[in-house]
Amino acid sequence: MSLNSFDVTRRTPLGQTEIRISPIAFGCWGISSKNWGEEPNKKDAIKVLDAAWADGINLFDTAAVYGGGFGEFILGEVSWKNDAVISTKVSAKQKPLQPIAALNQYYGSQYVINEVDKSLRRLERDYIDILHLHNWFDEWMPDADYLFEILDQLKQQGKVRAVGLSVPDWSNANVCDILGKRIIDVLQLPLNLFQQWATKQVIPVANQLGVGILARSPLSQGALGSLAYNIESRPENDFRKRRYGGSNLTTYMSRLQHICELVGITQIELPYYSIAYCLSQPGVSAAIIGMRTLAHIKENTKPSNYQFTTVQIKNGQEFDQGYPRFF
Repeated sequence: MSLNSFDVTRRTPLGQTEIRISPIAFGCWGISSKNWGEEPNKKDAIKVLDAAWADGINLFDTAAVYGGGFGEFILGEVSWKNDAVISTKVSAKQKPLQPIAALNQYYGSQYVINEVDKSLRRLERDYIDILHLHNWFDEWMPDADYLFEILDQLKQQGKVRAVGLSVPDWSNANVCDILGKRIIDVLQLPLNLFQQWATKQVIPVANQLGVGILARSPLSQGALGSLAYNIESRPENDFRKRRYGGSNLTTYMSRLQHICELVGITQIELPYYSIAYCLSQPGVSAAIIGMRTLAHIKENTKPSNYQFTTVQIKNGQEFDQGYPRFF
């Protein structure tokens, strides 16, 4: 079997919600923040968003903190915004640091309500399709009932269609305790060849409970894509240069080579394989990909790019056994 049936215009059910989405989703962080080395530009960003929509992508994922609201603002500017599926996130009032303080210091009742209203104004919409909590820590679980009640109220009011949880980059199997409460409709979690922990610990539980799954960072912020070709030439304010470049470069390149040998692909095929790997996981409805140029749109919406056998997809799991974490 191969994944040659991939079609970006296909609409996939998202868990047990009534939301239907394209298998490729547009991640807005890259066009909203200067952390990637370029200053965000409204005109260019809207041009890229329009191209993604025209090519069949209908899910656009952003957050209130992307560019200080810029990620939501630019989506509010496009003409087709009311026909798209828009996912955004309400972040904690302050960045959670150890030791973790009480939940209400990060997600107070009125704070959450106000943040949702701010997002709606920036998006120029009456409702948010998927509202994620941007941060979550296990320490908050015993006191979370009031927060879940607020999220449910927002759904009842029609301001939110589905409630989601954006899981941190590290292994967080305890998120399954929240799923058991049946409050969360959608999980957005990191899933790529460097981070496969969710396939063993979280995804099976989400599937059992009918929770929709969105795979974030399928290319590990470009580390499994074109970044390998230009990492040393990236601007100094590109966070990926600090993570993968310098003294880490040799290790990074050797791991890319290991993946290609393990799966039987070339480095040019690696980004497409990485996306296909994510989409092949049970229950995953879409892979969220950051795209900053028109070329990125064309590359990520061509069905012919994703033809890999079942054996090749399975072989990608072997890489995780040797490298449980990347740096």
